[in-house]
Parts: sequence; structure tokens; C-alpha cells
Amino acid sequence: MKPCAVVPVYRHVRTVGAVLDALLAADLPCIVVDDGNSGDEAAQLGEVVAARPRVELLRQPQNLGKGAAMQAGLRAAAARGYTHALQIDADGQHDTADIPRFLELARAHPDDMIYGVPVYDDSVPRARLYGRYATHVWVWINTLSRDIRDSMCGFRVYPLAATLRLLDGGPLPARMQFDTEAMVRLHWRGVGFHAVPTRVVYPQDGLSHFRVLRDNLQISWMHTRLFCGMVVRLPVLLWRRSGARARGARHWASIGESTSVGGILFLLYVHRMLGRWPFRCAVFPVVFVNWLLRPGLRRASLEYLRRIHAFRQDARAPGAMMTLRHVMHFAETVLDKLLATGGRYPRDKVRVEGREVLRQQILSGRGAVIVTAHIGCQELCQYLAETSDVMRLNILMHSRHAEKFNHVLERLNPFNKVRFTEVTEFGPGVAMLLADRVADGECVGLAGDRVPVDGSAMTTATFLGQPARFPVGPYVLAALLDCPLYFLCCIREGDGYVVRFQELAHKVSLRRAERAARLAEYSASYARAMEAMLVRAPLDWFNFFDFWKQGDEQAPGT
Repeated sequence: MKPCAVVPVYRHVRTVGAVLDALLAADLPCIVVDDGNSGDEAAQLGEVVAARPRVELLRQPQNLGKGAAMQAGLRAAAARGYTHALQIDADGQHDTADIPRFLELARAHPDDMIYGVPVYDDSVPRARLYGRYATHVWVWINTLSRDIRDSMCGFRVYPLAATLRLLDGGPLPARMQFDTEAMVRLHWRGVGFHAVPTRVVYPQDGLSHFRVLRDNLQISWMHTRLFCGMVVRLPVLLWRRSGARARGARHWASIGESTSVGGILFLLYVHRMLGRWPFRCAVFPVVFVNWLLRPGLRRASLEYLRRIHAFRQDARAPGAMMTLRHVMHFAETVLDKLLATGGRYPRDKVRVEGREVLRQQILSGRGAVIVTAHIGCQELCQYLAETSDVMRLNILMHSRHAEKFNHVLERLNPFNKVRFTEVTEFGPGVAMLLADRVADGECVGLAGDRVPVDGSAMTTATFLGQPARFPVGPYVLAALLDCPLYFLCCIREGDGYVVRFQELAHKVSLRRAERAARLAEYSASYARAMEAMLVRAPLDWFNFFDFWKQGDEQAPGT
């Protein structure tokens, strides 16, 4: 690998020097492309370059645009024998401390593109931030994937061999839309992509070359052309996509998170300002693209819907459009999760069933183990716990696949009284801590519908007419802590929610001689409790993976 840096410059002479110093400190020779600067600015840029070793200056005869400047710089880099070119803007918005991370990832994946995903601070103009999402959605459509999370960040590493083949294959845009079109067309050619989250700032005195009318029209025309190109290539793209993904079962914890913090906050803002129907209109394109580009999600949804249809003996069999409705239902529940976490969901729309049974247990001075499921809006249960005069709740969870979404929850309610414990690994220390809390009258909550991340013990119970594997953790924990076991679930009903507490066992006994049979019995009781709630709210099931095959796959990291 022989990398260099390509830096296009137009009227950013004041800031480019610091950028070049950071690149040289990373041992990168630099090619600076003067994109038609004139007069004093051209002279000053020449002085900046002359004062630094290993920096070459290319001059464009006139201002042709960032895309034209980058194409000239990439061709020059390839002609000089470089294998990779790191692109970075000259305006100082990018965090140059991340340069080694980009290069390290490029060395690990020399045939792929390494690209930045912006992490903005409060300096970002809101119109620019939200406007990017239109391009994101079109890129996902035109690549039939979510492989490219951001196509507009000017901080990336090009593999020059594949890029030169692209440039020689036909003209690319000369202005700002080059960054996006180059990525889409490289994706069509089978180039892989790897993202690097990187901080991006907008200085108060920063100079932007974005022209709202001209550039938006050019970007719209670019997306139109790319969409037509995608349609022509559709058979090849679908074939490549089907061949790239194994059809075997995937462990639920290995499914990557597809969350945008900025996107979630924007949709929450739409609801707060305009209400639920404008929120539905705003979120539908996002839901549709995810539904369209994730065949595994559609398959898992349809399998569940067919099982609950047969279990309920519904007259109408579910089809593909019902899976879209299922995912849209989930998106609305995500909104309610955010509202509940921020204390904004109306409490008069929440009805509680069976709370008094658990309340009496807590008033007796000893806590309980509460087993939940990925059904409905569990955050409303946490909300009720926070507002309860007696209930204190500790939630065990595997959250590494949902870190960004949990970050949103923390921003909405930084003073959350519910305590969370990461349990990718459950050891004696955690058990002793929980025993002390249960002895103090606190409750411990954990999900019982997903097999363990570490591949530890499971049991089997019939669920919706088919054998399914369940973790034994909730029942072992209740026996270990010598406390009752309760089922807790929250489902949508009418224009609100119903929260249900149900005692599964007043005392969990796991004597060695009958251990396996007792675990199967407790698991069956849990499965029946879930079935009863799903009969009432069939769209509230949010396990979007091959649930009935979990346990067959290899756990992540093994």
C-alpha cells in the first residue's frame, strides 16, 4: 500500500495549511488541487504549498468544481504510483486526528473504500443536517442496500485501481454530486465499503460553496440518472446481493444496528411540532426503504405473521404488504418508546393489569424477577416503575447492538431511575449484586425470548404451534435469588397501551433430579403468556430475525 492525500482547494487558503500539516504528520505526501483560485488567493496557495515538503500543487485553469478537482487529483495520484488516495476537505471541518484510523482500515481492506460518517456537534446547520437524509434514502434505493451510510462526507480513502477504472468508464459529475455518484457507481462494480464515524464541525466564519437552487437541482438530476441506471442493472445487482449473503440463520446479537441519532431526533421533533400523522408521513419513506432493502426482515416478519394468523385462526392470510404494515407498526412503537422515556407519553392512555399482585410482593420486603419480551413498548413499563412509590427496577440487557438508540434514550431522560446492567457475560459478581438488591425489595427484569449471546443453556417450549428455544436464565436467576417470577408485557390496545403483570411462579424450584422438566415447564408458561398477549395485539412482536431457528446458529464472537 502506497497512500497519498488529495486536497481540492477553492477559496480556503486560510485553513488549508493546518490540514496539510496534519497530513504530513501522518506521513502522507499531498497533492493539492487549485480549483481555479484567482489573484491573491492563488498566490497565497502557492506560498502555502512551497513552504511544505512532499506537497505538490496542481492548478485547474478555472473553477470547474470539486468533482473535477478530485478527478484530476486522483488521476495524478495514480500516475505517480500511489495505490490509495485519502480525500479531505480544505476547510478544516474534518477531524484530522482520525487520519490514522482511515489509513489503518484501508490497509486491512485494500480493495474497498473507507468513508467517513459525520458525527456533528451543535454547530451544524439544521437544514443541512436534515437535507442529507433525502440523499441517504436515494443512495440506499440505488444500491439496494444500506452499505453506504453517508455518501456526502468529503473524508474518505479511494482504492485507486478500482477508481481509475470507474473514471475511464465514462464522465462523472464535475461539482459536489461527484462524491455521492462515485460511491454509488463503485458499489455497482462490487467495491466494498467500511465506515469510520468522525467528528465534523461547522466554524462560525466558515465559507460554504453550496448553492441551494443550483446544487439541489443537480443532485436531484443525479439521483434520477442513478435510479435509471439501477433499474437497468437490477438483475445483476439482485444476483450479486443474493450471492453475497449467506442464507443460514444468524444469531440475533450479530445483526447490526441501523440507527441514525440525527434521524431519530428529527422524527421526534416532527411529532412534537406537528403531531402523529405528520410523523407517520415523515417516517414512512425510511420504513419503506428498510423494508425494501432487508429481505431477512421481510422473511422473519412473514414467518411470524403466518404463525400468529394460524394460531388466531384468522380468515385472511398475511402477505407481503402485511409485513410492511408490521414494520411501520414497529416504527410507531419506537416513537412511543421515546415519548415514554422522556416522560411525555400520556399516562391516562396506559392501563395496568395485575399490578397489585407484584405490589404486595414488594411491600412484603422482598423483590422479584420479572421476565419480559420484545413485545410492544417495554419503555412504558420502565416509565411506570419510575413513577411508582414502591417499585425499583434493575434491567439486565445486551445493548451493544443498539448503542446509538440507547444514546437517544439517555439524551431524552438523563435522570432515568431505572438501572441497566450489561450482561453479555453473567458472572458471580453480578449474581451477588442482584441478590443484595432483591433482598432490599428491588426487582430484576430481563428478556426471556432471545437465546444467550454466549451460547449457554437453553430449553424448548411450543410457541405459536412450533417448538422454539428459550433461555433458562430467568428461571435459574429466580431460583438462585429465591424469589417469585413474574411476566411483564406492554401491548398496544386501542389508542393506548395495556401493561400486564402475571405471576408465573411464586417459588422457582430446580432440584437436580427434576431440573430439565421444571425448566421446560417454566418456559412453557412463559410462552403461553406471550401467546395470550400476541392474540390481543398481533403486530406487537418485534423479533425481526428467524426466531424459530435461534440456537441453531453460531453465537457472535465464537
